[in-house]
Amino acid sequence: MYFIVGCTEKKTEDNSVIVKSNLYDSEIKLSDENFKKEYYLLKKNGCKDLKTILEQELNRQGILLDQNEVKEKVSEIKAYFDRVLVLTIMPTEACNFRCVYCYEDHENITMKTDIVVGIERFLEKNYAKYNHISISWFGGEPTLCKDIVLRINRLIKSLVDNDKSKYTFTMTTNGYLLDEQSFLEYYDSGIVSYQITLDGWNHDKKRLLKNGQPTLKKIIENLDAIHKLPDTYKFNIMIRNNILAGDRDFSWYDFLNEKYGEDVRFGILVRQVCDLGGEGVKSLDLLHTITGKKLIKDHINYIDNLKIRCDNTGNIGLGNEMCYASYKNGFTIRASGKVEKCTVALNKSQNEVGYIDGYGNLHLDLKKNEVWSENILYDKCFSCNKIFSCLNNMCPFKRIMTENYICDNYQSFEDEG
Repeated sequence: MYFIVGCTEKKTEDNSVIVKSNLYDSEIKLSDENFKKEYYLLKKNGCKDLKTILEQELNRQGILLDQNEVKEKVSEIKAYFDRVLVLTIMPTEACNFRCVYCYEDHENITMKTDIVVGIERFLEKNYAKYNHISISWFGGEPTLCKDIVLRINRLIKSLVDNDKSKYTFTMTTNGYLLDEQSFLEYYDSGIVSYQITLDGWNHDKKRLLKNGQPTLKKIIENLDAIHKLPDTYKFNIMIRNNILAGDRDFSWYDFLNEKYGEDVRFGILVRQVCDLGGEGVKSLDLLHTITGKKLIKDHINYIDNLKIRCDNTGNIGLGNEMCYASYKNGFTIRASGKVEKCTVALNKSQNEVGYIDGYGNLHLDLKKNEVWSENILYDKCFSCNKIFSCLNNMCPFKRIMTENYICDNYQSFEDEG
């Protein structure tokens, strides 16, 4: 059975339909009414055989595929990402913030020199094995350890002769210590992508310093200084807004739009606050899954009408929605040297897969690691628009931890409408 899968569509002003393949980055424009009618029937029902001209062309473009073809393409994409190294490094598990919904323990552990040297030796011995190296700085708060961040980034750049196609550096930071001078140092070391959380007008109720003082004003001052850098500085700052039930004051987006709406280097990501552990989150008015999706969609629709970029949309490239923990060579290296897969499932036994020593050796439980990168395709996957971007690995943690797991991110064309 063949189904329309892994593509996007849009209507033009002349009422044509453009269908774009995520697989081949090709597109078909349907203007003829008979072709459009046939296409919509294929979307709804699929087909058993490739008999018509349209069916054959859609198949050739990677838009109308059967299960075996989907499996084959998923395997090809996975084979590429199996040759990518994805390291999430937590140089410290301490944090200068005490966010009410945080699930981490805030242990005052900072990476010792032998672990830093171990990471460097591992990279020196193994970097040539990988098509690409992706380093994500996480914590705790990684800007508390600027020296470690700069040291490892500079090493990787030297190993690959500064070839920007060979590495990607990103940082998740609260932004409080990201002043202009520090930003320029990180930028020079190769970090051009940041996720910084600003929780709207209620930010100072949810994201305080550990001494209880507010943080929003300082972070905005930092972002303003970075925004003023000339456009020769190419970077991406994703401002994340974690919302609760009842968060419908969209004027926050007007504020961000007025500040950064003309700057393509800034975007907004909307997420709902989830209970990932910790005591503070239990007192919050959390969104339920269904109502949460609706409210998030309302936020997205509002942002889409502004000049500032919305980062909830458009992420449909091959493998773009795979979780970092689902990579065969995707590891979180904690400040202690423990190696885990997922930064949300810290300290869970299923998550811990080994440790790194000071000589650059990764000691892994290969069977535990393999479970995280399995590509188990369910019936719905074969007609899902996201299959080539997530490979049903958007959240392997849920799959591993949930009995009778069912993906709740299935995306049909009906969902898009």
